[in-house]
Amino acid sequence: MSKKKCAMLGGGLMLLACFTVLSGCGGDGHDRRQVSGTVTYDGKPVPRGSIWFEPDPSLGNTAPTGFAVIQDGQYKSELARSPIAGKYQARILGFDGVVSEADRAEWDADGEPPGEPLFKDYVTPPEEISADGKWDIEISK
Repeated sequence: MSKKKCAMLGGGLMLLACFTVLSGCGGDGHDRRQVSGTVTYDGKPVPRGSIWFEPDPSLGNTAPTGFAVIQDGQYKSELARSPIAGKYQARILGFDGVVSEADRAEWDADGEPPGEPLFKDYVTPPEEISADGKWDIEISK
């Protein structure tokens, strides 16, 4: 290959690499909002769990789903895993955080097993994500 072709190819690859890096810094093009708050079950903090923020159909198909981990009744979504402004419903899984040694030995995932479920899959009615991102959720028996 000639030096000129190598230089053009190298320049093109460099441009492609820069574009890839810069597009990664800009995220996915959505104006995401971090969401945080508390999750309680029967008045007590949920020890372990997860929360998904699912867009209301009124937002269309382009709205991303958000996600956060619940630890000791608190959660805060990472910006890259946060929803955009609009109406969302929260889908929550809650666990007691109590794990037997046998369960701990069999756990294959990254992290600790969450324990026994406290309640069935809980879904809130759609709610507008507030400007401050605060969303406290109370789950009753």
